Amino acid sequence: MMPRSAALLAALFLAGCAAEPARNANLPAIGVAFQWTAADGCSQRSPALSIQGLPPGTARVTVRMTDLDLPSSTHGGGDVFVPPTGQIAAGTLPGYAGPCPPTGEIHSYRITVDALDASNRVIGTGQATRRFPPT
Repeated sequence: MMPRSAALLAALFLAGCAAEPARNANLPAIGVAFQWTAADGCSQRSPALSIQGLPPGTARVTVRMTDLDLPSSTHGGGDVFVPPTGQIAAGTLPGYAGPCPPTGEIHSYRITVDALDASNRVIGTGQATRRFPPT
């Protein structure tokens, strides 16, 4: 049986991982969704993204991915135009490096999307987090 203090620490850690902190509460929230398959591991092909709720005046979006279990590991992303459908095709992000946790480990990855206007000012932001490999 787990000691009480260890159980409390584990519960607090897990609760913190589930939260998606707002980068700037004053910016409009953008909906971001994506999925992976096991074949996406260590791939240079970005997943398809579904973006919803882009604010008026959005000229393009900046997408980047972070490994929440190893924040020093960069996974790139890129700047892309989002069509009216809100769908960014798989493989579109030019500087993307896929999820690649050490063998036997599961990591959480966050994709952040910032909407930029024609002056490159951030006018909206959103994010989604998924674990890899998917279970």
